[in-house]
Amino acid sequence: MAGTEACALRILDGNAPYSKTEASFRALYFSFVVVGIFLAITWLRKRFSGSPYVRKVCWSTEAEISALLDPPQTPIDQLLAARAIANERLIHAFDIHSTFVSADPLVRKSTRNQASLVIAAANRRGMEDLQKVASTAIHQYLPSQSIPFDTFVQAVTFHLVAVSLLGAASESLVLADVITVTNGINTLWQLSKTSSPPPRALLDEINFHLSRWIPDRTNSLELVIPAWEGMWRVIATAVAHAASDETISRAFTTFHISPTEAQFRAFEADCPSVEAVITEVLRLYPPSRHITRAIPNVFPLPSFLPRSIAGMLRSWLERGSHIEVADIETAQRIGYGETGGTFDPMRYRPSEGNDGCPKILAFSKGRLSCLASNWAPQVAAIVSAAILHQVDGRGHKLLSGPRIGGREGWVGWVIEHNAS
Repeated sequence: MAGTEACALRILDGNAPYSKTEASFRALYFSFVVVGIFLAITWLRKRFSGSPYVRKVCWSTEAEISALLDPPQTPIDQLLAARAIANERLIHAFDIHSTFVSADPLVRKSTRNQASLVIAAANRRGMEDLQKVASTAIHQYLPSQSIPFDTFVQAVTFHLVAVSLLGAASESLVLADVITVTNGINTLWQLSKTSSPPPRALLDEINFHLSRWIPDRTNSLELVIPAWEGMWRVIATAVAHAASDETISRAFTTFHISPTEAQFRAFEADCPSVEAVITEVLRLYPPSRHITRAIPNVFPLPSFLPRSIAGMLRSWLERGSHIEVADIETAQRIGYGETGGTFDPMRYRPSEGNDGCPKILAFSKGRLSCLASNWAPQVAAIVSAAILHQVDGRGHKLLSGPRIGGREGWVGWVIEHNAS
C-alpha cells in the first residue's frame, strides 16, 4: 500500500523520475480522470440541453408565473423566441407563421395590426351587431332532432368569428362544412401534441373551405385559431353553468335584452353580473390551462475557470433549451384558498376591499398577453346569452352530461329538439 501511495505521489509530482511501472500507473490514473471528466460533462450536457433530454419546470404561483411570462428587462425578441420555440408544433400541424410561432418582432407587429383592425371594426358595429350574428347562427344550426352540445357551440362560435371578424357571408356557412372545419382543427390540435404526423389532406380540406368563405385572406387559420379555439370552450362552460343555476341564467337573460357594457358589468341583489360569470369561467376553466415557454439553458461554472475555458464549456453545455410551464389552472385556484375549486361568480361582487373582477392569468401576462383580453369576454357573454335565449326548454332543450368538460369532456351533453 505504501508503495502505491508513493507511486501516486510521484505521478502527481511532474519533476520526479519514475519507472516503467510508475509510468503505466500515471497513464492509467490520468485516463480515469479524463474519462470521468468526459462522462460528467456528457451527463451535464444532456441534463441541460434540449431534446431528448428536456427538463420541464412547472410554476404554479402568481409571482412565479409573472417572472416566467413577463421577466423584467428582457428584450422582446427573447420573449418571442421563448414562445415560438414552445409552439413549433403548430407550424407542422397548421402551416401557420404568425407571431405565436415566430420570434420576429416584425411578424408580431403585423399579427397584432391585423387583429387590432378586425376587433376595432367589430367594436364599431357594436354589441347588438354581434348579438344579431350569433342569433342568426344559432337559428341556422339548431337541429330538427339533436346535436352534440360541443359540436353546436363550436359551429356557432366559428360562424361568429368568420362573419364578424373575417367578413364571411352568413348564408355560405353550411353546418356540415363548418363541422368539417371545426372537427378538423380539433383533430390537428390534438395530433400536434403527439409524435404522429398530421395528415396533410385534412389541412387541405380545412383551407379549401376557408378560402371559399374568406377569399381575401391568404392564411385565415392564423386569425381563426386564436379567436375560436379558446372562445368556444368559455361559451360552452358559461352556458352549462347557467343551465343549472337560475340566478346565472337570469343574468344572461337580462344581458340579452340589454347587451350594453353597463349591463355586462351590472350586479343585482342576488344575481352576478355576466362579466363575473365569464371571469369565473376563465378562472376555474382557463382555455389555456398551461402556458409554456422554451428557456435557453444556462449552466453555472466556477468563477476560477479561465475565460477561454469557461466560454468553450458553455458553448458545448448550453445548447438547446428547456421547457418551463405556467400552470394557470392551479394558480387561479390556489389564490382563493378553500373556495378556489368552487364556481362562484358572486365572489367578484364589489364590496369593501374588493374592487370587482380581478385580473386573471388566462390571457397570459405582460408584453405578450392576449390583445383581445377586454373584448373576448364580452363576446363570450353575448353568444352565451343568445344560446340560452333560444335553447330555453321550449323549442330546444339542453341535456346535461356527467361533467363540464374542456376541449373533449362534453360526453352526454346534447341539444335536443323538443317535439312536444
